[in-house]
Amino acid sequence: MKKIFIILFLFILAGCMTKYQLVEVGYVDFKKNFKINTPIKWNKFKDGNVTVWTVNGELLEGIIFFENIKDSQTIVQGKEKSEKSRVYKKEMTEVEVADLIAETIRYDWGVTDFEYINLKPKNFGSKKGFYFDLEYKHTGGAEFKGFAIGSKEDDILNIILFYGTKLYHFDKYSSEVNQIFDSIEQI
Repeated sequence: MKKIFIILFLFILAGCMTKYQLVEVGYVDFKKNFKINTPIKWNKFKDGNVTVWTVNGELLEGIIFFENIKDSQTIVQGKEKSEKSRVYKKEMTEVEVADLIAETIRYDWGVTDFEYINLKPKNFGSKKGFYFDLEYKHTGGAEFKGFAIGSKEDDILNIILFYGTKLYHFDKYSSEVNQIFDSIEQI
């Protein structure tokens, strides 16, 4: 009987473990590449070169950091390269990079009706960069809005993409995310 309670306790304990870490208010350094200042707390997890921040869970809203993507690397590293892999090329224009991000999101998230609009120049900290708005529908039917900022200077691609449910989370967090985008500093 004692063994059953120990095993049950271990299962409960394992269920309490999480992939998330807390991001406190203040400056956050990204691989000695750039830093940002967040006005609110977030939960984060990292998978390869992709970091995701969320307040309520990545199914509702989040900020995705695609970091330090070099020429000929896939956008989401750690996945096996296949004919469907999305590979960054340093010669790409901003339109081609936005298309690349759109294809990555469609393929990896199972998103339908992904559309980006309003592609325009916008500094990524002190570097030349670009910005675009986005809208998409998840296969479950939920609609999302968002925006992204990126830079492809020095042959390295960095993209920060925010998304939230159109119904609530986009409006709730877009002001804070704009503050984060405006705080980008190169290191």
